[in-house]
Amino acid sequence: MTSQAQSANPPLPSARQLASRRYEDDLVQLLDSPYAALDTLQLTYVRANWLREIMVARRRRARNKRWFQSLRFIAVAGALALPALASLNLGSSSHSIQWATFIVSIIVTLSTAGLQVFRFGTEWGIDQEYANALQIEGWAYFQQAGKYRDIKYPENAYQVFFQAVDNLQRLRNDKQTAEIIAAAAATTTDSGSPSPTSATATSQAAPVPQPG
Repeated sequence: MTSQAQSANPPLPSARQLASRRYEDDLVQLLDSPYAALDTLQLTYVRANWLREIMVARRRRARNKRWFQSLRFIAVAGALALPALASLNLGSSSHSIQWATFIVSIIVTLSTAGLQVFRFGTEWGIDQEYANALQIEGWAYFQQAGKYRDIKYPENAYQVFFQAVDNLQRLRNDKQTAEIIAAAAATTTDSGSPSPTSATATSQAAPVPQPG
């Protein structure tokens, strides 16, 4: 009876999960843009390489943020506690205090090593900028704004969008945060005339999947 009741009443999603779903739903609505006019194959690509990348980057960002803040707090709190423990050790033969000092020092060392080796803070920052850049690129493309204002829709604009997403993925893999920020800034730039980059993007872009 208990198992049947649990299956009939699945656990409610957390507030974080609900917020993530609402955010994804907002992005999905962009796919119906009248400017883009995506066909089935293009829509599949956009879902797999733009929408999914944003959601994965946001999850990585949240995970790295939690690890960074947790380990940072442990390292700082432990470093503050060590002088107090060391002062208690002076003139004391208590083994418990000695063991406490040793354990805290080990915890501080491991926390600091974890921050240095896994670079949670750096990864957090990279995924923050990567997700923002992908979102900006999508908003500009689907709303014909920024650098897409003077690009012919739908064929040429899709080529430029395809190349931009592919370039952002490459920059993320290479951990080039400054270049990701620059790419996001360039997307929102509207000079009033086609830029050299956008004018030649179709001929320089990688092959785009098209229906057979």
